[in-house]
Amino acid sequence: MSLNGSRKISKGLSVEEIMVIKKGFVWILCLLFPLLPAFAQTEDAAKLLNQSGAGVIALTVLGENKQEIAKGTGFAISEEIIATCYHLISKAATIEGTNAKGKKIKIEGVIAFDKNSDLALLKLKGKLQPLVLGNSDELEMGKRVFCVGAAEMDAITVSEGTVRNFFEISPSQRVIDTSLSIPDTYGGAPIFDLKGQVLGVMMTMEKGLKFGFPANALKSLPRQGKVTEFKGWTPEDYFTTLEGALFAGKLYSLVLDDSLSARNHLEKQPGSTRTLSTRRSCWPRYIPSSAITRQP
Repeated sequence: MSLNGSRKISKGLSVEEIMVIKKGFVWILCLLFPLLPAFAQTEDAAKLLNQSGAGVIALTVLGENKQEIAKGTGFAISEEIIATCYHLISKAATIEGTNAKGKKIKIEGVIAFDKNSDLALLKLKGKLQPLVLGNSDELEMGKRVFCVGAAEMDAITVSEGTVRNFFEISPSQRVIDTSLSIPDTYGGAPIFDLKGQVLGVMMTMEKGLKFGFPANALKSLPRQGKVTEFKGWTPEDYFTTLEGALFAGKLYSLVLDDSLSARNHLEKQPGSTRTLSTRRSCWPRYIPSSAITRQP
């Protein structure tokens, strides 16, 4: 026994001190236990990045004076063809690519695009590791998904989340709402399932709107078409075209989940004329005045 009445054990620790240490250890375990699934998820994400990162490329879009006008992501659907968002590349005078190893890859031009889906295929002058396109109809709410895209300094990184919801924008089209936390430069990035199959294309827009578009739409774009080199490409602002304006209007209305909220949101956009239905079953029209004035 010690002079103060506490029982001592080897190395001078009292029973009371040991109990305090044990209680602290139990509290630490309680705090760490909820985080254990996160460590497992991070391991899955790292594995997918290691397997698929070589098929993803950082894109820098340049204007006529070589000024940077946009940054985003593309991914290989064959060795020499990448997919990305049309709105990302629509204003390009030229595009520079950087792969996961930091090597520059030249972008030759545009092979195909679909304005109704905001998707485009570009031809490379180099080669990338092709990724596997899965069946996006297999996506369901709660499914774990991963997105591999370009972050700061063109580094290829990964984010993990789940599918939260689906929104129909037409009888044959729907978009994917996810919990993925990503920067705007992930626009055009592939969305994977746990098997490493590409099930969606990430799209990032103004006002922080981010959603996935089903990868099945890429399968209908022709890959053997004539390449339009950027020296012969006519730049345009996708969102001032009728297709782009309507596409954006539908998305803002659906994601905000209320036609009145969508109208209030869109009316904050300067220089635009919009007509929105107050009926939730009707699509809003989001047509910038610049697009209207060009109509004959």
